Amino acid sequence: MFKKIISFFERLSSKPSIGGLQITDSALEYAILKEGKAETFVLRLPPGVLRQGRLQNPEEFSKALLNLHEQIAPQKSNDVVKVIVVLPSEVVYTQSFSVPNINQEKLEESSRLNLEMISPISAAQAYMSSQVIGETQDRYELLGAFIERNLTDQYRALLNAARFDPIIFEFPALALSRVVREALGTVKESVLVLQISSNGLDIFIFRNDSLHFDYFRSWQSIQGEAREISKEVFEGVIIEETQKVINFSSSRFKETPKAALLIMPGLEKEIQDLLQGRFALQATPLVLQKYSLNPNWYTALGAALRGALSPDKDNFLALGTVSGVLSVFYEERILNFIRLWRNILTGVLGFFLVVFMISAGYLVSQTKGLQDQLANISVQSSAKDLGDLQNKAKDFNGLVAAITQARGTAPAWQDFFSQLNGLAKANQVILNQLNLSSLKEPITLTAQAPSHDAVLKFKNVLAAQSNFTNIDLPLSNIIAQPDNSIVFQITFSYAPTLQ
Repeated sequence: MFKKIISFFERLSSKPSIGGLQITDSALEYAILKEGKAETFVLRLPPGVLRQGRLQNPEEFSKALLNLHEQIAPQKSNDVVKVIVVLPSEVVYTQSFSVPNINQEKLEESSRLNLEMISPISAAQAYMSSQVIGETQDRYELLGAFIERNLTDQYRALLNAARFDPIIFEFPALALSRVVREALGTVKESVLVLQISSNGLDIFIFRNDSLHFDYFRSWQSIQGEAREISKEVFEGVIIEETQKVINFSSSRFKETPKAALLIMPGLEKEIQDLLQGRFALQATPLVLQKYSLNPNWYTALGAALRGALSPDKDNFLALGTVSGVLSVFYEERILNFIRLWRNILTGVLGFFLVVFMISAGYLVSQTKGLQDQLANISVQSSAKDLGDLQNKAKDFNGLVAAITQARGTAPAWQDFFSQLNGLAKANQVILNQLNLSSLKEPITLTAQAPSHDAVLKFKNVLAAQSNFTNIDLPLSNIIAQPDNSIVFQITFSYAPTLQ
């Protein structure tokens, strides 16, 4: 019962449900968190649909997305599935950089300029984003990521066509960093994380609770023209690439990782012995106690963990979005809030309308019955009995008139809420609280607007409506908030439109 109550209030909060979708050359993997548990869905891709993260057969990819949607939302083909999309590492470039420790207002502009300078792709043809990974008295350390705009837009179009809504695009190491944080908690020293997936070898450095460096090498670059990768070549690549990342850590962070986490089901023991013997690294498999999942699902799970975050806690970089993470989440919440309460209001009004109709029908039938009884009363009936019956009929007629009047007010309430909500939405005003007992009494509205001008504009718009009168907005009821928005309280009267 308690869980049902929590679930009900979560729906009232209009928090969007966002899952994680990992795209690889061989599969589409979807994970979402529900009531503290992870639900997963997978669909294998035919060979050749994707190659090194790039679409080779968009038509087959679209079919696969539609099939996955059917798994996730059976019998609900029109439902939009919101996702954090993890694209293959081959198509995402990362690089860390630093900027002077300036105020927060200028940090975004400074980081954008630095991203444009270091981008391996033309700025006009790329999506780019960054996140803060360290701060000193003098400088900010940031991690930047870049991806081709055309490729991202191609993925977005295909996802939208299959009823998926890609909120944000990111890359595997960033998603996995949340899983590492979930497993280890707060970590200050550098930890080496190695993942072997169907696409290749991914090695990244996790320190101070953040992803600091990511290095990926695909199997195709390792295999070359050979038909297969021998054990000697495989182990040699592990040693060579691990040494590169260790050297980078020693040079950049002035420390050598002492521990390593492995995400490679079936190969843990072999790689543990290899890293221990060559680098004296204490390597252990990455295990999540909270979620009973195969490590192959950790990347999609990491994206789902981001989807479950509240907007104020999401400080990760975001590729493929122009408006930013916070605005995306707030937009989703506002839309869901409007849809939810619109349905609730419609349902409540419909319920009362049915009650009024049933009550009116019952009372009309009772009145007719009484009238029939009066018609059958003998002329010889006593005047007293006849008067009593007439009084009863009069009382029932009064009830019928009251019910009819109550029914007539239902459209007036609906018109009022619809008109007020439309005016608020058109003028960027958020309705917080509405105090009223009836449409015949003065109404007090508490709301929030982005600026003083927006408040005055909203007041003038109300005044311009013929059915909004006696509008009063005292200066003392206009209060500025820390985020520069304005909370205000306005009083007015409302005259329903005559039908």
